[in-house]
Amino acid sequence: MPLFSWLGRARRGSAVPLFSVIDLDPAVQRVLVTGAAGNVAQLLLPLVRPHAPQWRLTDECHDLAANFGERRIQRLGAGSLADGLFDGVDAVVHLAGQAKPAPLDVLRRDNVEATKWLLEQMRAAGITRLVYASTMHVMGRYRRDERVTPDLEPRPSDAYGASKLEAERRIRDAAESWGLRAFVLRMGHVAVTAASAEPGNWLATDDLARLVAIGMHRARAGVTVVHAVSPHRGDDLGQREVTDHLGMAWRRDAPAYRDAMRRVDAWYRDDTIARQFRGGVFASGRAQRVVAD
Repeated sequence: MPLFSWLGRARRGSAVPLFSVIDLDPAVQRVLVTGAAGNVAQLLLPLVRPHAPQWRLTDECHDLAANFGERRIQRLGAGSLADGLFDGVDAVVHLAGQAKPAPLDVLRRDNVEATKWLLEQMRAAGITRLVYASTMHVMGRYRRDERVTPDLEPRPSDAYGASKLEAERRIRDAAESWGLRAFVLRMGHVAVTAASAEPGNWLATDDLARLVAIGMHRARAGVTVVHAVSPHRGDDLGQREVTDHLGMAWRRDAPAYRDAMRRVDAWYRDDTIARQFRGGVFASGRAQRVVAD
């Protein structure tokens, strides 16, 4: 039986899910979401809510706007006390982390050490299901005209992409050593519409919700990596090869890739490297300079 039953289109900004899960894995009763106050979580949580009976939402800040589930203020990382955070949890959706260029010590603390700590806590609690929010910046030094599939050697855009890649490697080590079942989403630019996302890199919010639900309920043994970008006609990131095997149909087809590349030329008119590489301003260094300023 397919995982999703389509309910039609929701208007922009609606909190009504676009789909319902009809064969939930009964082993997944409570899901822990880290980074639940972040921008991605705010778009994702209303859509993914129907796919588990119980939710525990956590962030290090107090702005947990979601109006459902158990909410906890918690910093992740060395020296932090789990204090029951993982009790009764069946799956973890790890959204927390540094999502933009930052000093190396911050990137390592938030993206590598925090993930290492999370994995240690999961192992101690006997939790084996993980959905991890990585980034396409792991592959950001590939040219925009190259076919980029998950089996290719990573080429990070910058230190940010490298930090997420190191976290991916920690996850792979955990899968090999103690049986973690991980669904790694190398996410593009999450947005409601293609027009509001970086050209050629759009991940529609409803596609993200489908991917997270698949990861929670159908993650296979080991590590599955998905290039989480809504498919553009004329650009192949290998995402359908993975999701077709898991019973997922992408809801949103992005604009034709050649049209997206015309937008790239306009967006990055004065940045040759950003026009050339998938990592955009992360690859050219302009993103770092903006943060520094």
